[in-house]
Amino acid sequence: MRQMIRAGLVLLFAAAVAHADGKVEWMTDHDAALKKAKESGKLLHVHFQAEWCGPCKVMEKETFGDAETAAFLNETFVNVLIDTDKDGATAEKYGVGGIPDSRLVDVSGASGNEVLRIVGHRRDFLSRMRAVGEVAGLEKELAAKPDDVALILKASEVYGRIGRHVDAIGVLERGLELDAATPSGKKIHLLYRLGLSLSALDQVERSEMAWQQAAREDKDNKSGLIDDMQMARCEKQIGDEDYLAAERSLQVFIERYPDSDRIARAKYLYGVSQFFGGRNEEAISTFQDVVRSYPGTDEAEDAARSLKLAEKKSKGKK
Repeated sequence: MRQMIRAGLVLLFAAAVAHADGKVEWMTDHDAALKKAKESGKLLHVHFQAEWCGPCKVMEKETFGDAETAAFLNETFVNVLIDTDKDGATAEKYGVGGIPDSRLVDVSGASGNEVLRIVGHRRDFLSRMRAVGEVAGLEKELAAKPDDVALILKASEVYGRIGRHVDAIGVLERGLELDAATPSGKKIHLLYRLGLSLSALDQVERSEMAWQQAAREDKDNKSGLIDDMQMARCEKQIGDEDYLAAERSLQVFIERYPDSDRIARAKYLYGVSQFFGGRNEEAISTFQDVVRSYPGTDEAEDAARSLKLAEKKSKGKK
């Protein structure tokens, strides 16, 4: 679920920015790119955008214009850029809805196998792309060391990054069985990640059971994960568009965990819940506070964009 929140908020808040040429070596003919991927043995990276799409322009500048990201994409994949207005047939073939939309496709088989989909402009884009390459190695390690709880945790985190939550749940449940037989000292971490993957699959009741068990066994938050669990609940509420509940939960988080490393995000999302909950003036005040209190952070940048939209909405009412 968290994977979708960032995309949704950017689609709602991002302002159009000036066009900036990226450094990615794009092809624009899908069939030619598909042929090249098959010949090279590389995965095919298909990115869908359109000229009118504000978040696409932001992604072009901030993601594809980043030298590290561009170098990784050029070295690892065959990259093809599809304008959904000019090549609607390809967009329809892939079932594209919202944009920007990036796909990684293994073209070694007859029909191709989609291994990753990223919708929206996401700051963890590079991390998720790299995770695809990590999976194969981790799975080989797990096959050789199936009882290694630390390795299970690492695999579950990588599975989560690329949306393979069913696989993450499978290895985490195995990890909990191993911990029950021989305590590993990692039970809280296993329960935390299990709750995340269950939540991502909208299995809310099971997710809550995992997190409540973790909270009971770590009442003093020695793991440092209890506030993370509370934040995940808040993000789930926003993802479900339950803004009133999210505002209340975030207010509790801000009061209970003032020293959390997630406090800036909590305050930003508090403003988001106020904005979409119809409390625009309160949202403006919250966004201003985030910009003022956390300069140079992603949250301050997001809050500045959101503030412009909230102020525009406020002026429109006068």
